[in-house]
Amino acid sequence: MEDPVAEIPEIVHALTTSPPCVQREAIETYFLPSAAFDHPLVLIDPFTSPLPSRSIILSVYRCYKILSPEIEVQVLSVAFDEPNGQLYVTAQQVLAFWFFPWARIPARLVTVLSLSKQRHPGAHPYSAHVPEKWYIKSQTDLYQSDQWVGCLPVVGIPARAAVLFAKRMAAVACWALAAVFLWIGLLADRVGGKRVGSTQGQREDRALELVEGVERTVSKKLR
Repeated sequence: MEDPVAEIPEIVHALTTSPPCVQREAIETYFLPSAAFDHPLVLIDPFTSPLPSRSIILSVYRCYKILSPEIEVQVLSVAFDEPNGQLYVTAQQVLAFWFFPWARIPARLVTVLSLSKQRHPGAHPYSAHVPEKWYIKSQTDLYQSDQWVGCLPVVGIPARAAVLFAKRMAAVACWALAAVFLWIGLLADRVGGKRVGSTQGQREDRALELVEGVERTVSKKLR
């Protein structure tokens, strides 16, 4: 990529909503051969993988397309931290699994792309005329817990409802515990305030005694 911010929306659509041949071309063009991939359901580590990581990433995107032949993806925002080579992409996607065609599952995610600026991996090392471009060396997809469980085949819809219910109950439980144990915080504040007040009073008394002692010494010398 020459301009990651401008080019990444088109790349996202090429990877998610395009035919397999376009997916392959996009991965071979923009991903490094040793690229890593981290998703709540998939992990591709180029150092431990027995197969080329780029081919596994292609397989992941193909399975993604097979499970949900109709995918809607909208890139909401893009931010590029150029000094650190980090590209942040916020996207909204809607999945429609072939075995549940009537159910449309929305999911929001933030994708963090670690980029490396270099010449094309296949270029000759002494080819000075080949310009440097940005290539993807790792992709990390970040979902909320209820978002990624909704992408699970078959159990995704009830699992998402269960996670959302659990999160709401956790919020209610936090409110109840805070109300029940409020008196502990009030008691701690009172005890702490008394200690602080007594310590501050002792310091003020010492300072006053020191000033009075200096005044007495000065008055004696003046006499």
